Amino acid sequence: MSLARHSLLLVIGRSSASLARLLVNLLVARTFGEALELTAEYQKVWLFFNTFFQLFLFGIPASLYYFVPRLEKERLRGFLDQSYSLLLLLGLLFALALKLLAPFAARVYGVPELPEHYDWFAVYACAMVAGGFLEPVLNLRRRFGALCGWLCVEAGLFMLCVLVPLRLTGEIRPAIIAVTVLGVIRFLGLHLYLRLRDPEVAWSRLRLPLEGLKTQLGWALPITMTSLVAYLAGYLDKNVIAAWFAGTGQYAVYQIGAMEVPFVSVLVGSVTAVLLPRLSTLQHQERPGAIADLLAKSVEALAWIVFPVFTLLMVIADLVFVALLGPAYEAAAQPFRLYLLLFPLRLIFYGQVLNTLGKGRWVFWTALGDLALNAALSLWLVRWLGFPGPALATVLATFVEIAVFLFLLCRTLREPLSRIVPFHTLWAPALAALLAGAGAWGLRQALTLDGLTQLAALCALHLLIYSSLIIRPRRLRQLQAMWKG
Repeated sequence: MSLARHSLLLVIGRSSASLARLLVNLLVARTFGEALELTAEYQKVWLFFNTFFQLFLFGIPASLYYFVPRLEKERLRGFLDQSYSLLLLLGLLFALALKLLAPFAARVYGVPELPEHYDWFAVYACAMVAGGFLEPVLNLRRRFGALCGWLCVEAGLFMLCVLVPLRLTGEIRPAIIAVTVLGVIRFLGLHLYLRLRDPEVAWSRLRLPLEGLKTQLGWALPITMTSLVAYLAGYLDKNVIAAWFAGTGQYAVYQIGAMEVPFVSVLVGSVTAVLLPRLSTLQHQERPGAIADLLAKSVEALAWIVFPVFTLLMVIADLVFVALLGPAYEAAAQPFRLYLLLFPLRLIFYGQVLNTLGKGRWVFWTALGDLALNAALSLWLVRWLGFPGPALATVLATFVEIAVFLFLLCRTLREPLSRIVPFHTLWAPALAALLAGAGAWGLRQALTLDGLTQLAALCALHLLIYSSLIIRPRRLRQLQAMWKG
């Protein structure tokens, strides 16, 4: 099966998970309506969890991509038992840390009910860290169909666990209990699936050998520190808003808008995840030129999808939020449009690529600089600009971080930037997307229709213009060949 098909299955699975969370956030907001404080309370439960989740994974899932392809078969079982055992231990520590820190977070966020929510949600946190091996193990075993199916089913159950209790009771606590039960079932189900379908990689015993842990943790430590600072940077703007506007519903509006479009981030992340094992193999074979070519082809292929989504959403962002959630959420378009500016540069997650190539320390120091710059800009801009300030700070800091990552990648591969980012071929999707966006913007200025009708007309025109520019026999053959490659 080709890289494109592997990526497609992972895109479907990850997209279902991201779409489920997006829909849940939107439906929770619609359920509580003008009661923005209740929506903010639900979102802050997740904010507290998400801010520290990657820290307690401790880079163990990422380490599987590095070690498993290099291990001989007789050593694989012991290494996986060690990884599973370590994740369980880290999950227990995560649950304890969240429980102890919940009263402090309640004061910072202005949510007095947070400690009570974490009586249950700490168990969910433990289960999610302990089950953090799902994607790397199934990916490395080339069980892409199973991974896709698992993520899709999990997404559907997650929606039911949140929305049904919320609809029946109108309270947040029953939804949190249901999600916690789902997390525990997920953890147990993962191990049962591996034992029945792939016993060679199933967990056989609790194993924490000192020498093996030293090697794995020594490799994972830079990844862990990088993940910590990267996630702190990613959630810094949300934490600043949650604390700056504590006790109000402003965070509900900001959180809805301050996101990258799930489909696009999942698409890029999925392609990157499928690339990682191949990049590791190519590096082991000492073929830096092949790595650069594979990255360039992926960037070009993704540009044909990402660029038109960028221009369309820039035109219709405020219309989307008003149509879905009402006028109270129109301001969400401000941080949303700022986050859209990251699209053209983040066609590959270059930090993950550098980690796989063994440059974790470089990634860590770059991410630490990004966090420091982001923090300084966020605290300054929230005073100067208010609501959209932290989002602008995140975007500016990320621009600098991506530029450094590209410089380090060129230095690692000893290849010019044009070999990794094919500027000479990106002009075509960029021009087509800009023309389609200009057409949609012109129609919006010329016609004023009701919300949904105007949205439909703008999307249809954008799609028509973009399709007419790329649907040529020669262009279609090029795109088909590129994705097959």
